[in-house]
Amino acid sequence: NSFTVGTWNVESGGADPQTIAEQLVKFDAVDVWGLVEVGSDASAEPYERTAETARGVKFSRVVSPSGDKDRLAILYNNQRFVLVESGELDEINSTGRLRSPLVAILRDTVTGREFAFMVNHLKSKTDPDSRRERNEQSQLLNEWARDAAEYKLPIIAVGDYNYYYETDESRYELGLDLLTADNVFKWVKPADLVPTQCTVDGNRCVFNTVVDFVFVSGDAQTWNGTSRIVVRDGDLPDDDFCSDHRPVLARFEIHP
Repeated sequence: NSFTVGTWNVESGGADPQTIAEQLVKFDAVDVWGLVEVGSDASAEPYERTAETARGVKFSRVVSPSGDKDRLAILYNNQRFVLVESGELDEINSTGRLRSPLVAILRDTVTGREFAFMVNHLKSKTDPDSRRERNEQSQLLNEWARDAAEYKLPIIAVGDYNYYYETDESRYELGLDLLTADNVFKWVKPADLVPTQCTVDGNRCVFNTVVDFVFVSGDAQTWNGTSRIVVRDGDLPDDDFCSDHRPVLARFEIHP
C-alpha cells in the first residue's frame, strides 16, 4: 500500500528543462510529482516522459493554467491512481497576483482511497508586504483544509512555501504556524535538515534554510509518512542548467 511523492522547484528561466529531465529520470520510485516553476504545459511534457521512464509506467499530467512562466504541475502514475478532478483554488490567490494552489483529487486503485494532492508556491521574500501576503495564503490554506476535513478528504500538500526554516531550527516564518494551526496540517519533517534552495552571493549560498515542504492533513497524518531532502554531489550552488532547489521526497503507507 506504499507510494512515494516528490516535489521540486525546477526554476523555469533559470535552468535547462532537458537537464532537469535528465536528472528527474533517476528518481525511479516516485508515483506523484508536484513541480514548481514549470514554464508551460509544453515544458512539462518532457518531465512527464522522464517520470514514466524512471518508474516504468504510464504517467499523466495536470498543469496550472495560471502562473505565466512559473506554473505548477502534477505528474501522477495513472496505472496506480485515477484522476477524479483537478483545478486551482483561486480564492487563495486573493490579490490575483500570486499563484493559485493546484489540486488534483486522486483515487488509489490499490486501496480505493481518495485524497487531495496539492502543489503550492507561496509568496517569497521577507519584506513586510510579502510576509503579509504569505501569511494570508497560509491562513486560507488552513481554512480550506478544515473544510476538507468535514468531507473526510485526506490531503498531501507539497511545494515551495518560502517559510525560510533555518536548518538549526532557530527561526522560521510565521506562515508555518498559521498553516499548521490546530494541527490542521502537519509537516512531514525530514530527519536531516539541509538547505533546499541556494541564492548565490559570489561562490556561496546566502541562506541556510528549508523552503520546500511536504505537509499532510486529515487521515493522511496517519499514513506513516517519512521524507528526505535529496542531496547530490555539487548540486548547490547551481549553474544555468540546474535548479537552485533540491527535490524533497516523501513515502507513505496508505490505509484502506
